[in-house]
Amino acid sequence: MKTIEYINENLAPGNLGYFFVVLSFGAAMFSLIAYFFHNRDKRTLTWRNLGRTSFFIHGISVLGIFTVLFYLIKTHQYQYNYVWEHSSDELQPKYIIACFWGGSEGSFLLWAFWQMVLGCVLIFTAKKWEAPVMIIIALSQTFLASMLLGLHFHIFNQAWQIGVSPFELLRQAFAKQSLPLFNDTEMHNALGGLIKSVTKVNGRTIVDYSAALKQVGGQGLNALLQNYWMVIHPPVLFLGFASTIVPFAFAMGGLWNKDYTGWVRPALPWAVFCGMFLGTGILMGGAWAYESLSFGGFWAWDPVENGILVPWLLLVAGLHAMQIYRARKTALLGAIVFVTLTYVLILYANFLTRSGVLGDSSVHSFADLGLAGQLLIFMFAFIFIAVITLIVRWRHIPSSPKEENVSSREFWMFIGALVLSLSALHIVSITSIPVINKVDGLVNDLLHTHLKTNIAPPANAAAAYHVMEIPFAIIIAFLTGLGQYLRYHNTRRKYFLNKILLVAAIAVVPTVLMMIASDLYQNWEYILLLYASFFSVVGNIEIFIDMIRKKTSKLSGPSIAHIGFGLILVGALIANAKKETISLNTEGMQVDALAKASAKEQYENKVLFKDFPTKMNGYTVTYKGDSSGGNYLFFRVNYKKTDSTTGNIKEDFDLYPMIIYQKKNDQNMSYAPSSKHYWTKDIFTHVTSAYTGDSKTKIKYDTSYHYEVKEGQAFIADSFTITLVNIIKETTKTSDGDMYRVTMKLKVNDGFSTEYASPAMVIKGNQIIHDDAEIKDFGLGFRYNTINIADGTHDLIVLKGKRPERQYITLKAIIFPYINFLWLGSVVMFIGFFVALIKRIREYKTA
Repeated sequence: MKTIEYINENLAPGNLGYFFVVLSFGAAMFSLIAYFFHNRDKRTLTWRNLGRTSFFIHGISVLGIFTVLFYLIKTHQYQYNYVWEHSSDELQPKYIIACFWGGSEGSFLLWAFWQMVLGCVLIFTAKKWEAPVMIIIALSQTFLASMLLGLHFHIFNQAWQIGVSPFELLRQAFAKQSLPLFNDTEMHNALGGLIKSVTKVNGRTIVDYSAALKQVGGQGLNALLQNYWMVIHPPVLFLGFASTIVPFAFAMGGLWNKDYTGWVRPALPWAVFCGMFLGTGILMGGAWAYESLSFGGFWAWDPVENGILVPWLLLVAGLHAMQIYRARKTALLGAIVFVTLTYVLILYANFLTRSGVLGDSSVHSFADLGLAGQLLIFMFAFIFIAVITLIVRWRHIPSSPKEENVSSREFWMFIGALVLSLSALHIVSITSIPVINKVDGLVNDLLHTHLKTNIAPPANAAAAYHVMEIPFAIIIAFLTGLGQYLRYHNTRRKYFLNKILLVAAIAVVPTVLMMIASDLYQNWEYILLLYASFFSVVGNIEIFIDMIRKKTSKLSGPSIAHIGFGLILVGALIANAKKETISLNTEGMQVDALAKASAKEQYENKVLFKDFPTKMNGYTVTYKGDSSGGNYLFFRVNYKKTDSTTGNIKEDFDLYPMIIYQKKNDQNMSYAPSSKHYWTKDIFTHVTSAYTGDSKTKIKYDTSYHYEVKEGQAFIADSFTITLVNIIKETTKTSDGDMYRVTMKLKVNDGFSTEYASPAMVIKGNQIIHDDAEIKDFGLGFRYNTINIADGTHDLIVLKGKRPERQYITLKAIIFPYINFLWLGSVVMFIGFFVALIKRIREYKTA
């Protein structure tokens, strides 16, 4: 039997990395056990110390995994499957770090890294809550570490796996899929002829495929991830993602240890921290989508986007419920339920993203790596813990002895929390349609029935969400404006009405101005949401000013955050409701790229031929050409606007939408937009298809025409207008005598654009040499045949062949009015959360 020996694979770093994976799993599990025993008896400091030591070893292991994986990516060790799939030699250095989270394994690692950091911080800060909180975190870390184990085994002739290792070799990955590495596969085509093997006498075959891979390179990072936002967005989002476990851990710890109320104070700063980073990560994702994705906008109600938005809504609801409890000792059960659902739905979002259940319904989801079962165990383990704990402790959770006053702040804060939870329920119900269909199909298969529902996802996703989310947003916006004027326990009616009426009157002014500026009249819901948003902004600005006047910072954080939230609603509403597609194909021009597009897409995509100016919404837009750099192809699109009276140029700028070429998954390109930013609008420009010509194509001429023309004369040849501009005569002295060159300068117009050609005759002695010219884009060739000295005419032969397709792009351009309100609101909301976080930390330290 022949054996194969693979050489130069550089196995040492991979083995070291996998050692760290196994060590991180074992250390996290041991830390879980140690903290469990310490929580049973707080006097057993030995178990506490063992738990701490084990978790620190786990932390060092996670850092070790990070370091080794970075080394493999940085040094292009393509014999490792993860490196081959997500990096390449052509990748810009700034995107090397993004390769970490290019695949599921890297995102699990990033999640585990942040939870490890948070766990280390809590070891030093949680004090009496250390044991129960670290039990939850160590359990989650154990599950996350298991996602990187990459174990494969068979039980009862059934293949099973636990995790996917980032240090799996390429040949192992192909063997796992029963694919020959170098035969009848894409690898064979890529590496053909580069692999050198030597068969020795003893039957061994030595293969050096690593050297061949160095020449071929990796598949490259997904083109959509090659954006600076993807360098900073995932770490921020996953920090928020990971931090949702902390309030949940405190809540579970409070129930386990029968300290039903004490957990709220230490958990509150963490809830603010989580809300700040998770919200910022979501908004960064919107900015990335706006700059990189082709759907034209910052939000598309994508299932993965929704999967993160829903936990944030519930977290904000829980944050308000916790604040209610601190102030009035009510809503404790609501706080526990909200923070529990937050973490459970984070795990659900993780399942949606990585299980493959979304299929092609999301541009954000990872490929299915066969971990669906393991992800379900991860999620249901924490659901089981939460449900059993709540059932056992339910009747012991303190409740308010009396109902809240309708005029109190706590009453309306809790109403706001309920509205947020209903909003989250509505979003998750639509998002979960693929999961519902999947479960329904499995149940029917199991029971051998044919009652499958096969719920169809909404044809218009935005409309399906907006029908409920707009009313919810209106209520929330009004409550964030009203709530700051309410007082705990009871509110003086006269004070409240005076303040609210003043704010209500002032809010009318920006609402009317924005309605006029954005032409927003057609939908009463939009107008009401706009007014509610400005009501929130004006009300919280008034509170903030009053706070400065009284020299107090009591309400500064929430007020600032609410101002930001109101501005986000204004920007999102106007930008979405009044966005205008200006690239309308009113000419009905067809090119191959639009042949199979829907009627709507054909109408909204303008065809721009190279160097042919086209009118578009008051602009003259011209496709000027393309340029390449690395695996990027940039299209220069010039926008020009002139004053209709004076003819002076008012605006003149270039945008550079681009194609990013990649090898990954047989996709050869992805399109990325470019935008022109104004204070009041953005012009979003996206190339949807392109034909840049083929310089190697030779024209086959099948028709010729003779024309006798004089200098300065214009004539029609087929559908072209040709002008003999002038004749240029040149004389060159050579050792064999004088050489004469006579050149025609021709101007050719096809009704759209003008090109030039210069056919010539070279006369030397009795010999005439024709130096022909052609205009490839027109399918024309020219020969300067003879000169008729008698009448001063010139004999021109025009050769005509099949005209090649002209260089063109199809362009989609959208105006997003007042979108800067959205980005400004994002910054303001982050500042509000940050101020609130500082205040909560100080309160906790003081307490």
